[in-house]
Amino acid sequence: DTKFGLVAGMNAAYPVGDDMEDFIDDWEDEYIDDYDDMEQFDTEGGVNPRIGMHLGASFDYFLADNVALSSGIIYSQKGYVMRQKTERDDYLVDYSQDIRLATQLDYIDIPIGIKYVTDEGFEISGGLIVSILASDKVNGSYEYEEDGTQNDDYYDDYFDDIDDYEDMWDEDPEERLTGFQAAVGYTFNEKFTISFKIQKTSNFGDNDYGDDNQNLTLQLSTGFSF
Repeated sequence: DTKFGLVAGMNAAYPVGDDMEDFIDDWEDEYIDDYDDMEQFDTEGGVNPRIGMHLGASFDYFLADNVALSSGIIYSQKGYVMRQKTERDDYLVDYSQDIRLATQLDYIDIPIGIKYVTDEGFEISGGLIVSILASDKVNGSYEYEEDGTQNDDYYDDYFDDIDDYEDMWDEDPEERLTGFQAAVGYTFNEKFTISFKIQKTSNFGDNDYGDDNQNLTLQLSTGFSF
């Protein structure tokens, strides 16, 4: 009637929400498109998903032969990455720069849902999720090369002043989020499971554009039950 397991896999966390869309549009307009429109510059980048991982334990309590109450405790990496990569090659100067700011929001996820499992091993599940903030960091990196010479110290002072979400936006991120999760999967030999999950949480924090900012996370998971 009860099945415990270990789960691990990859995350692709996308920032969504009306205020987040405004922030993404402004970043791409001011720091990507405007530079790229200049004849001497070739610029690319944007606000991209954070690729991370998840790891934890799962718990299924079967209410009937094919229906279970499903839960667990899972460490999960979410957030987003801001990036601008610019190259210039003309008679004045030949240089390239790559600026990257990664907002790392890590949580302890506690899903609570219902799972339906077929006799052949296919399963589908859905329900609520509670996410408790475990840590928040903002990591910046800068690479600069001019005429073949590397110089990565230009933004050191700026990045030294930004360590976490509050340094970036003058607001702490939310300590607890709620949301929903849905998943499909297949179990081999009643032990090994592979599944695909989608999660969306409530607003993770405020920025200069407002607080309508959520995590939309895609997960590819593997699991072992015992």
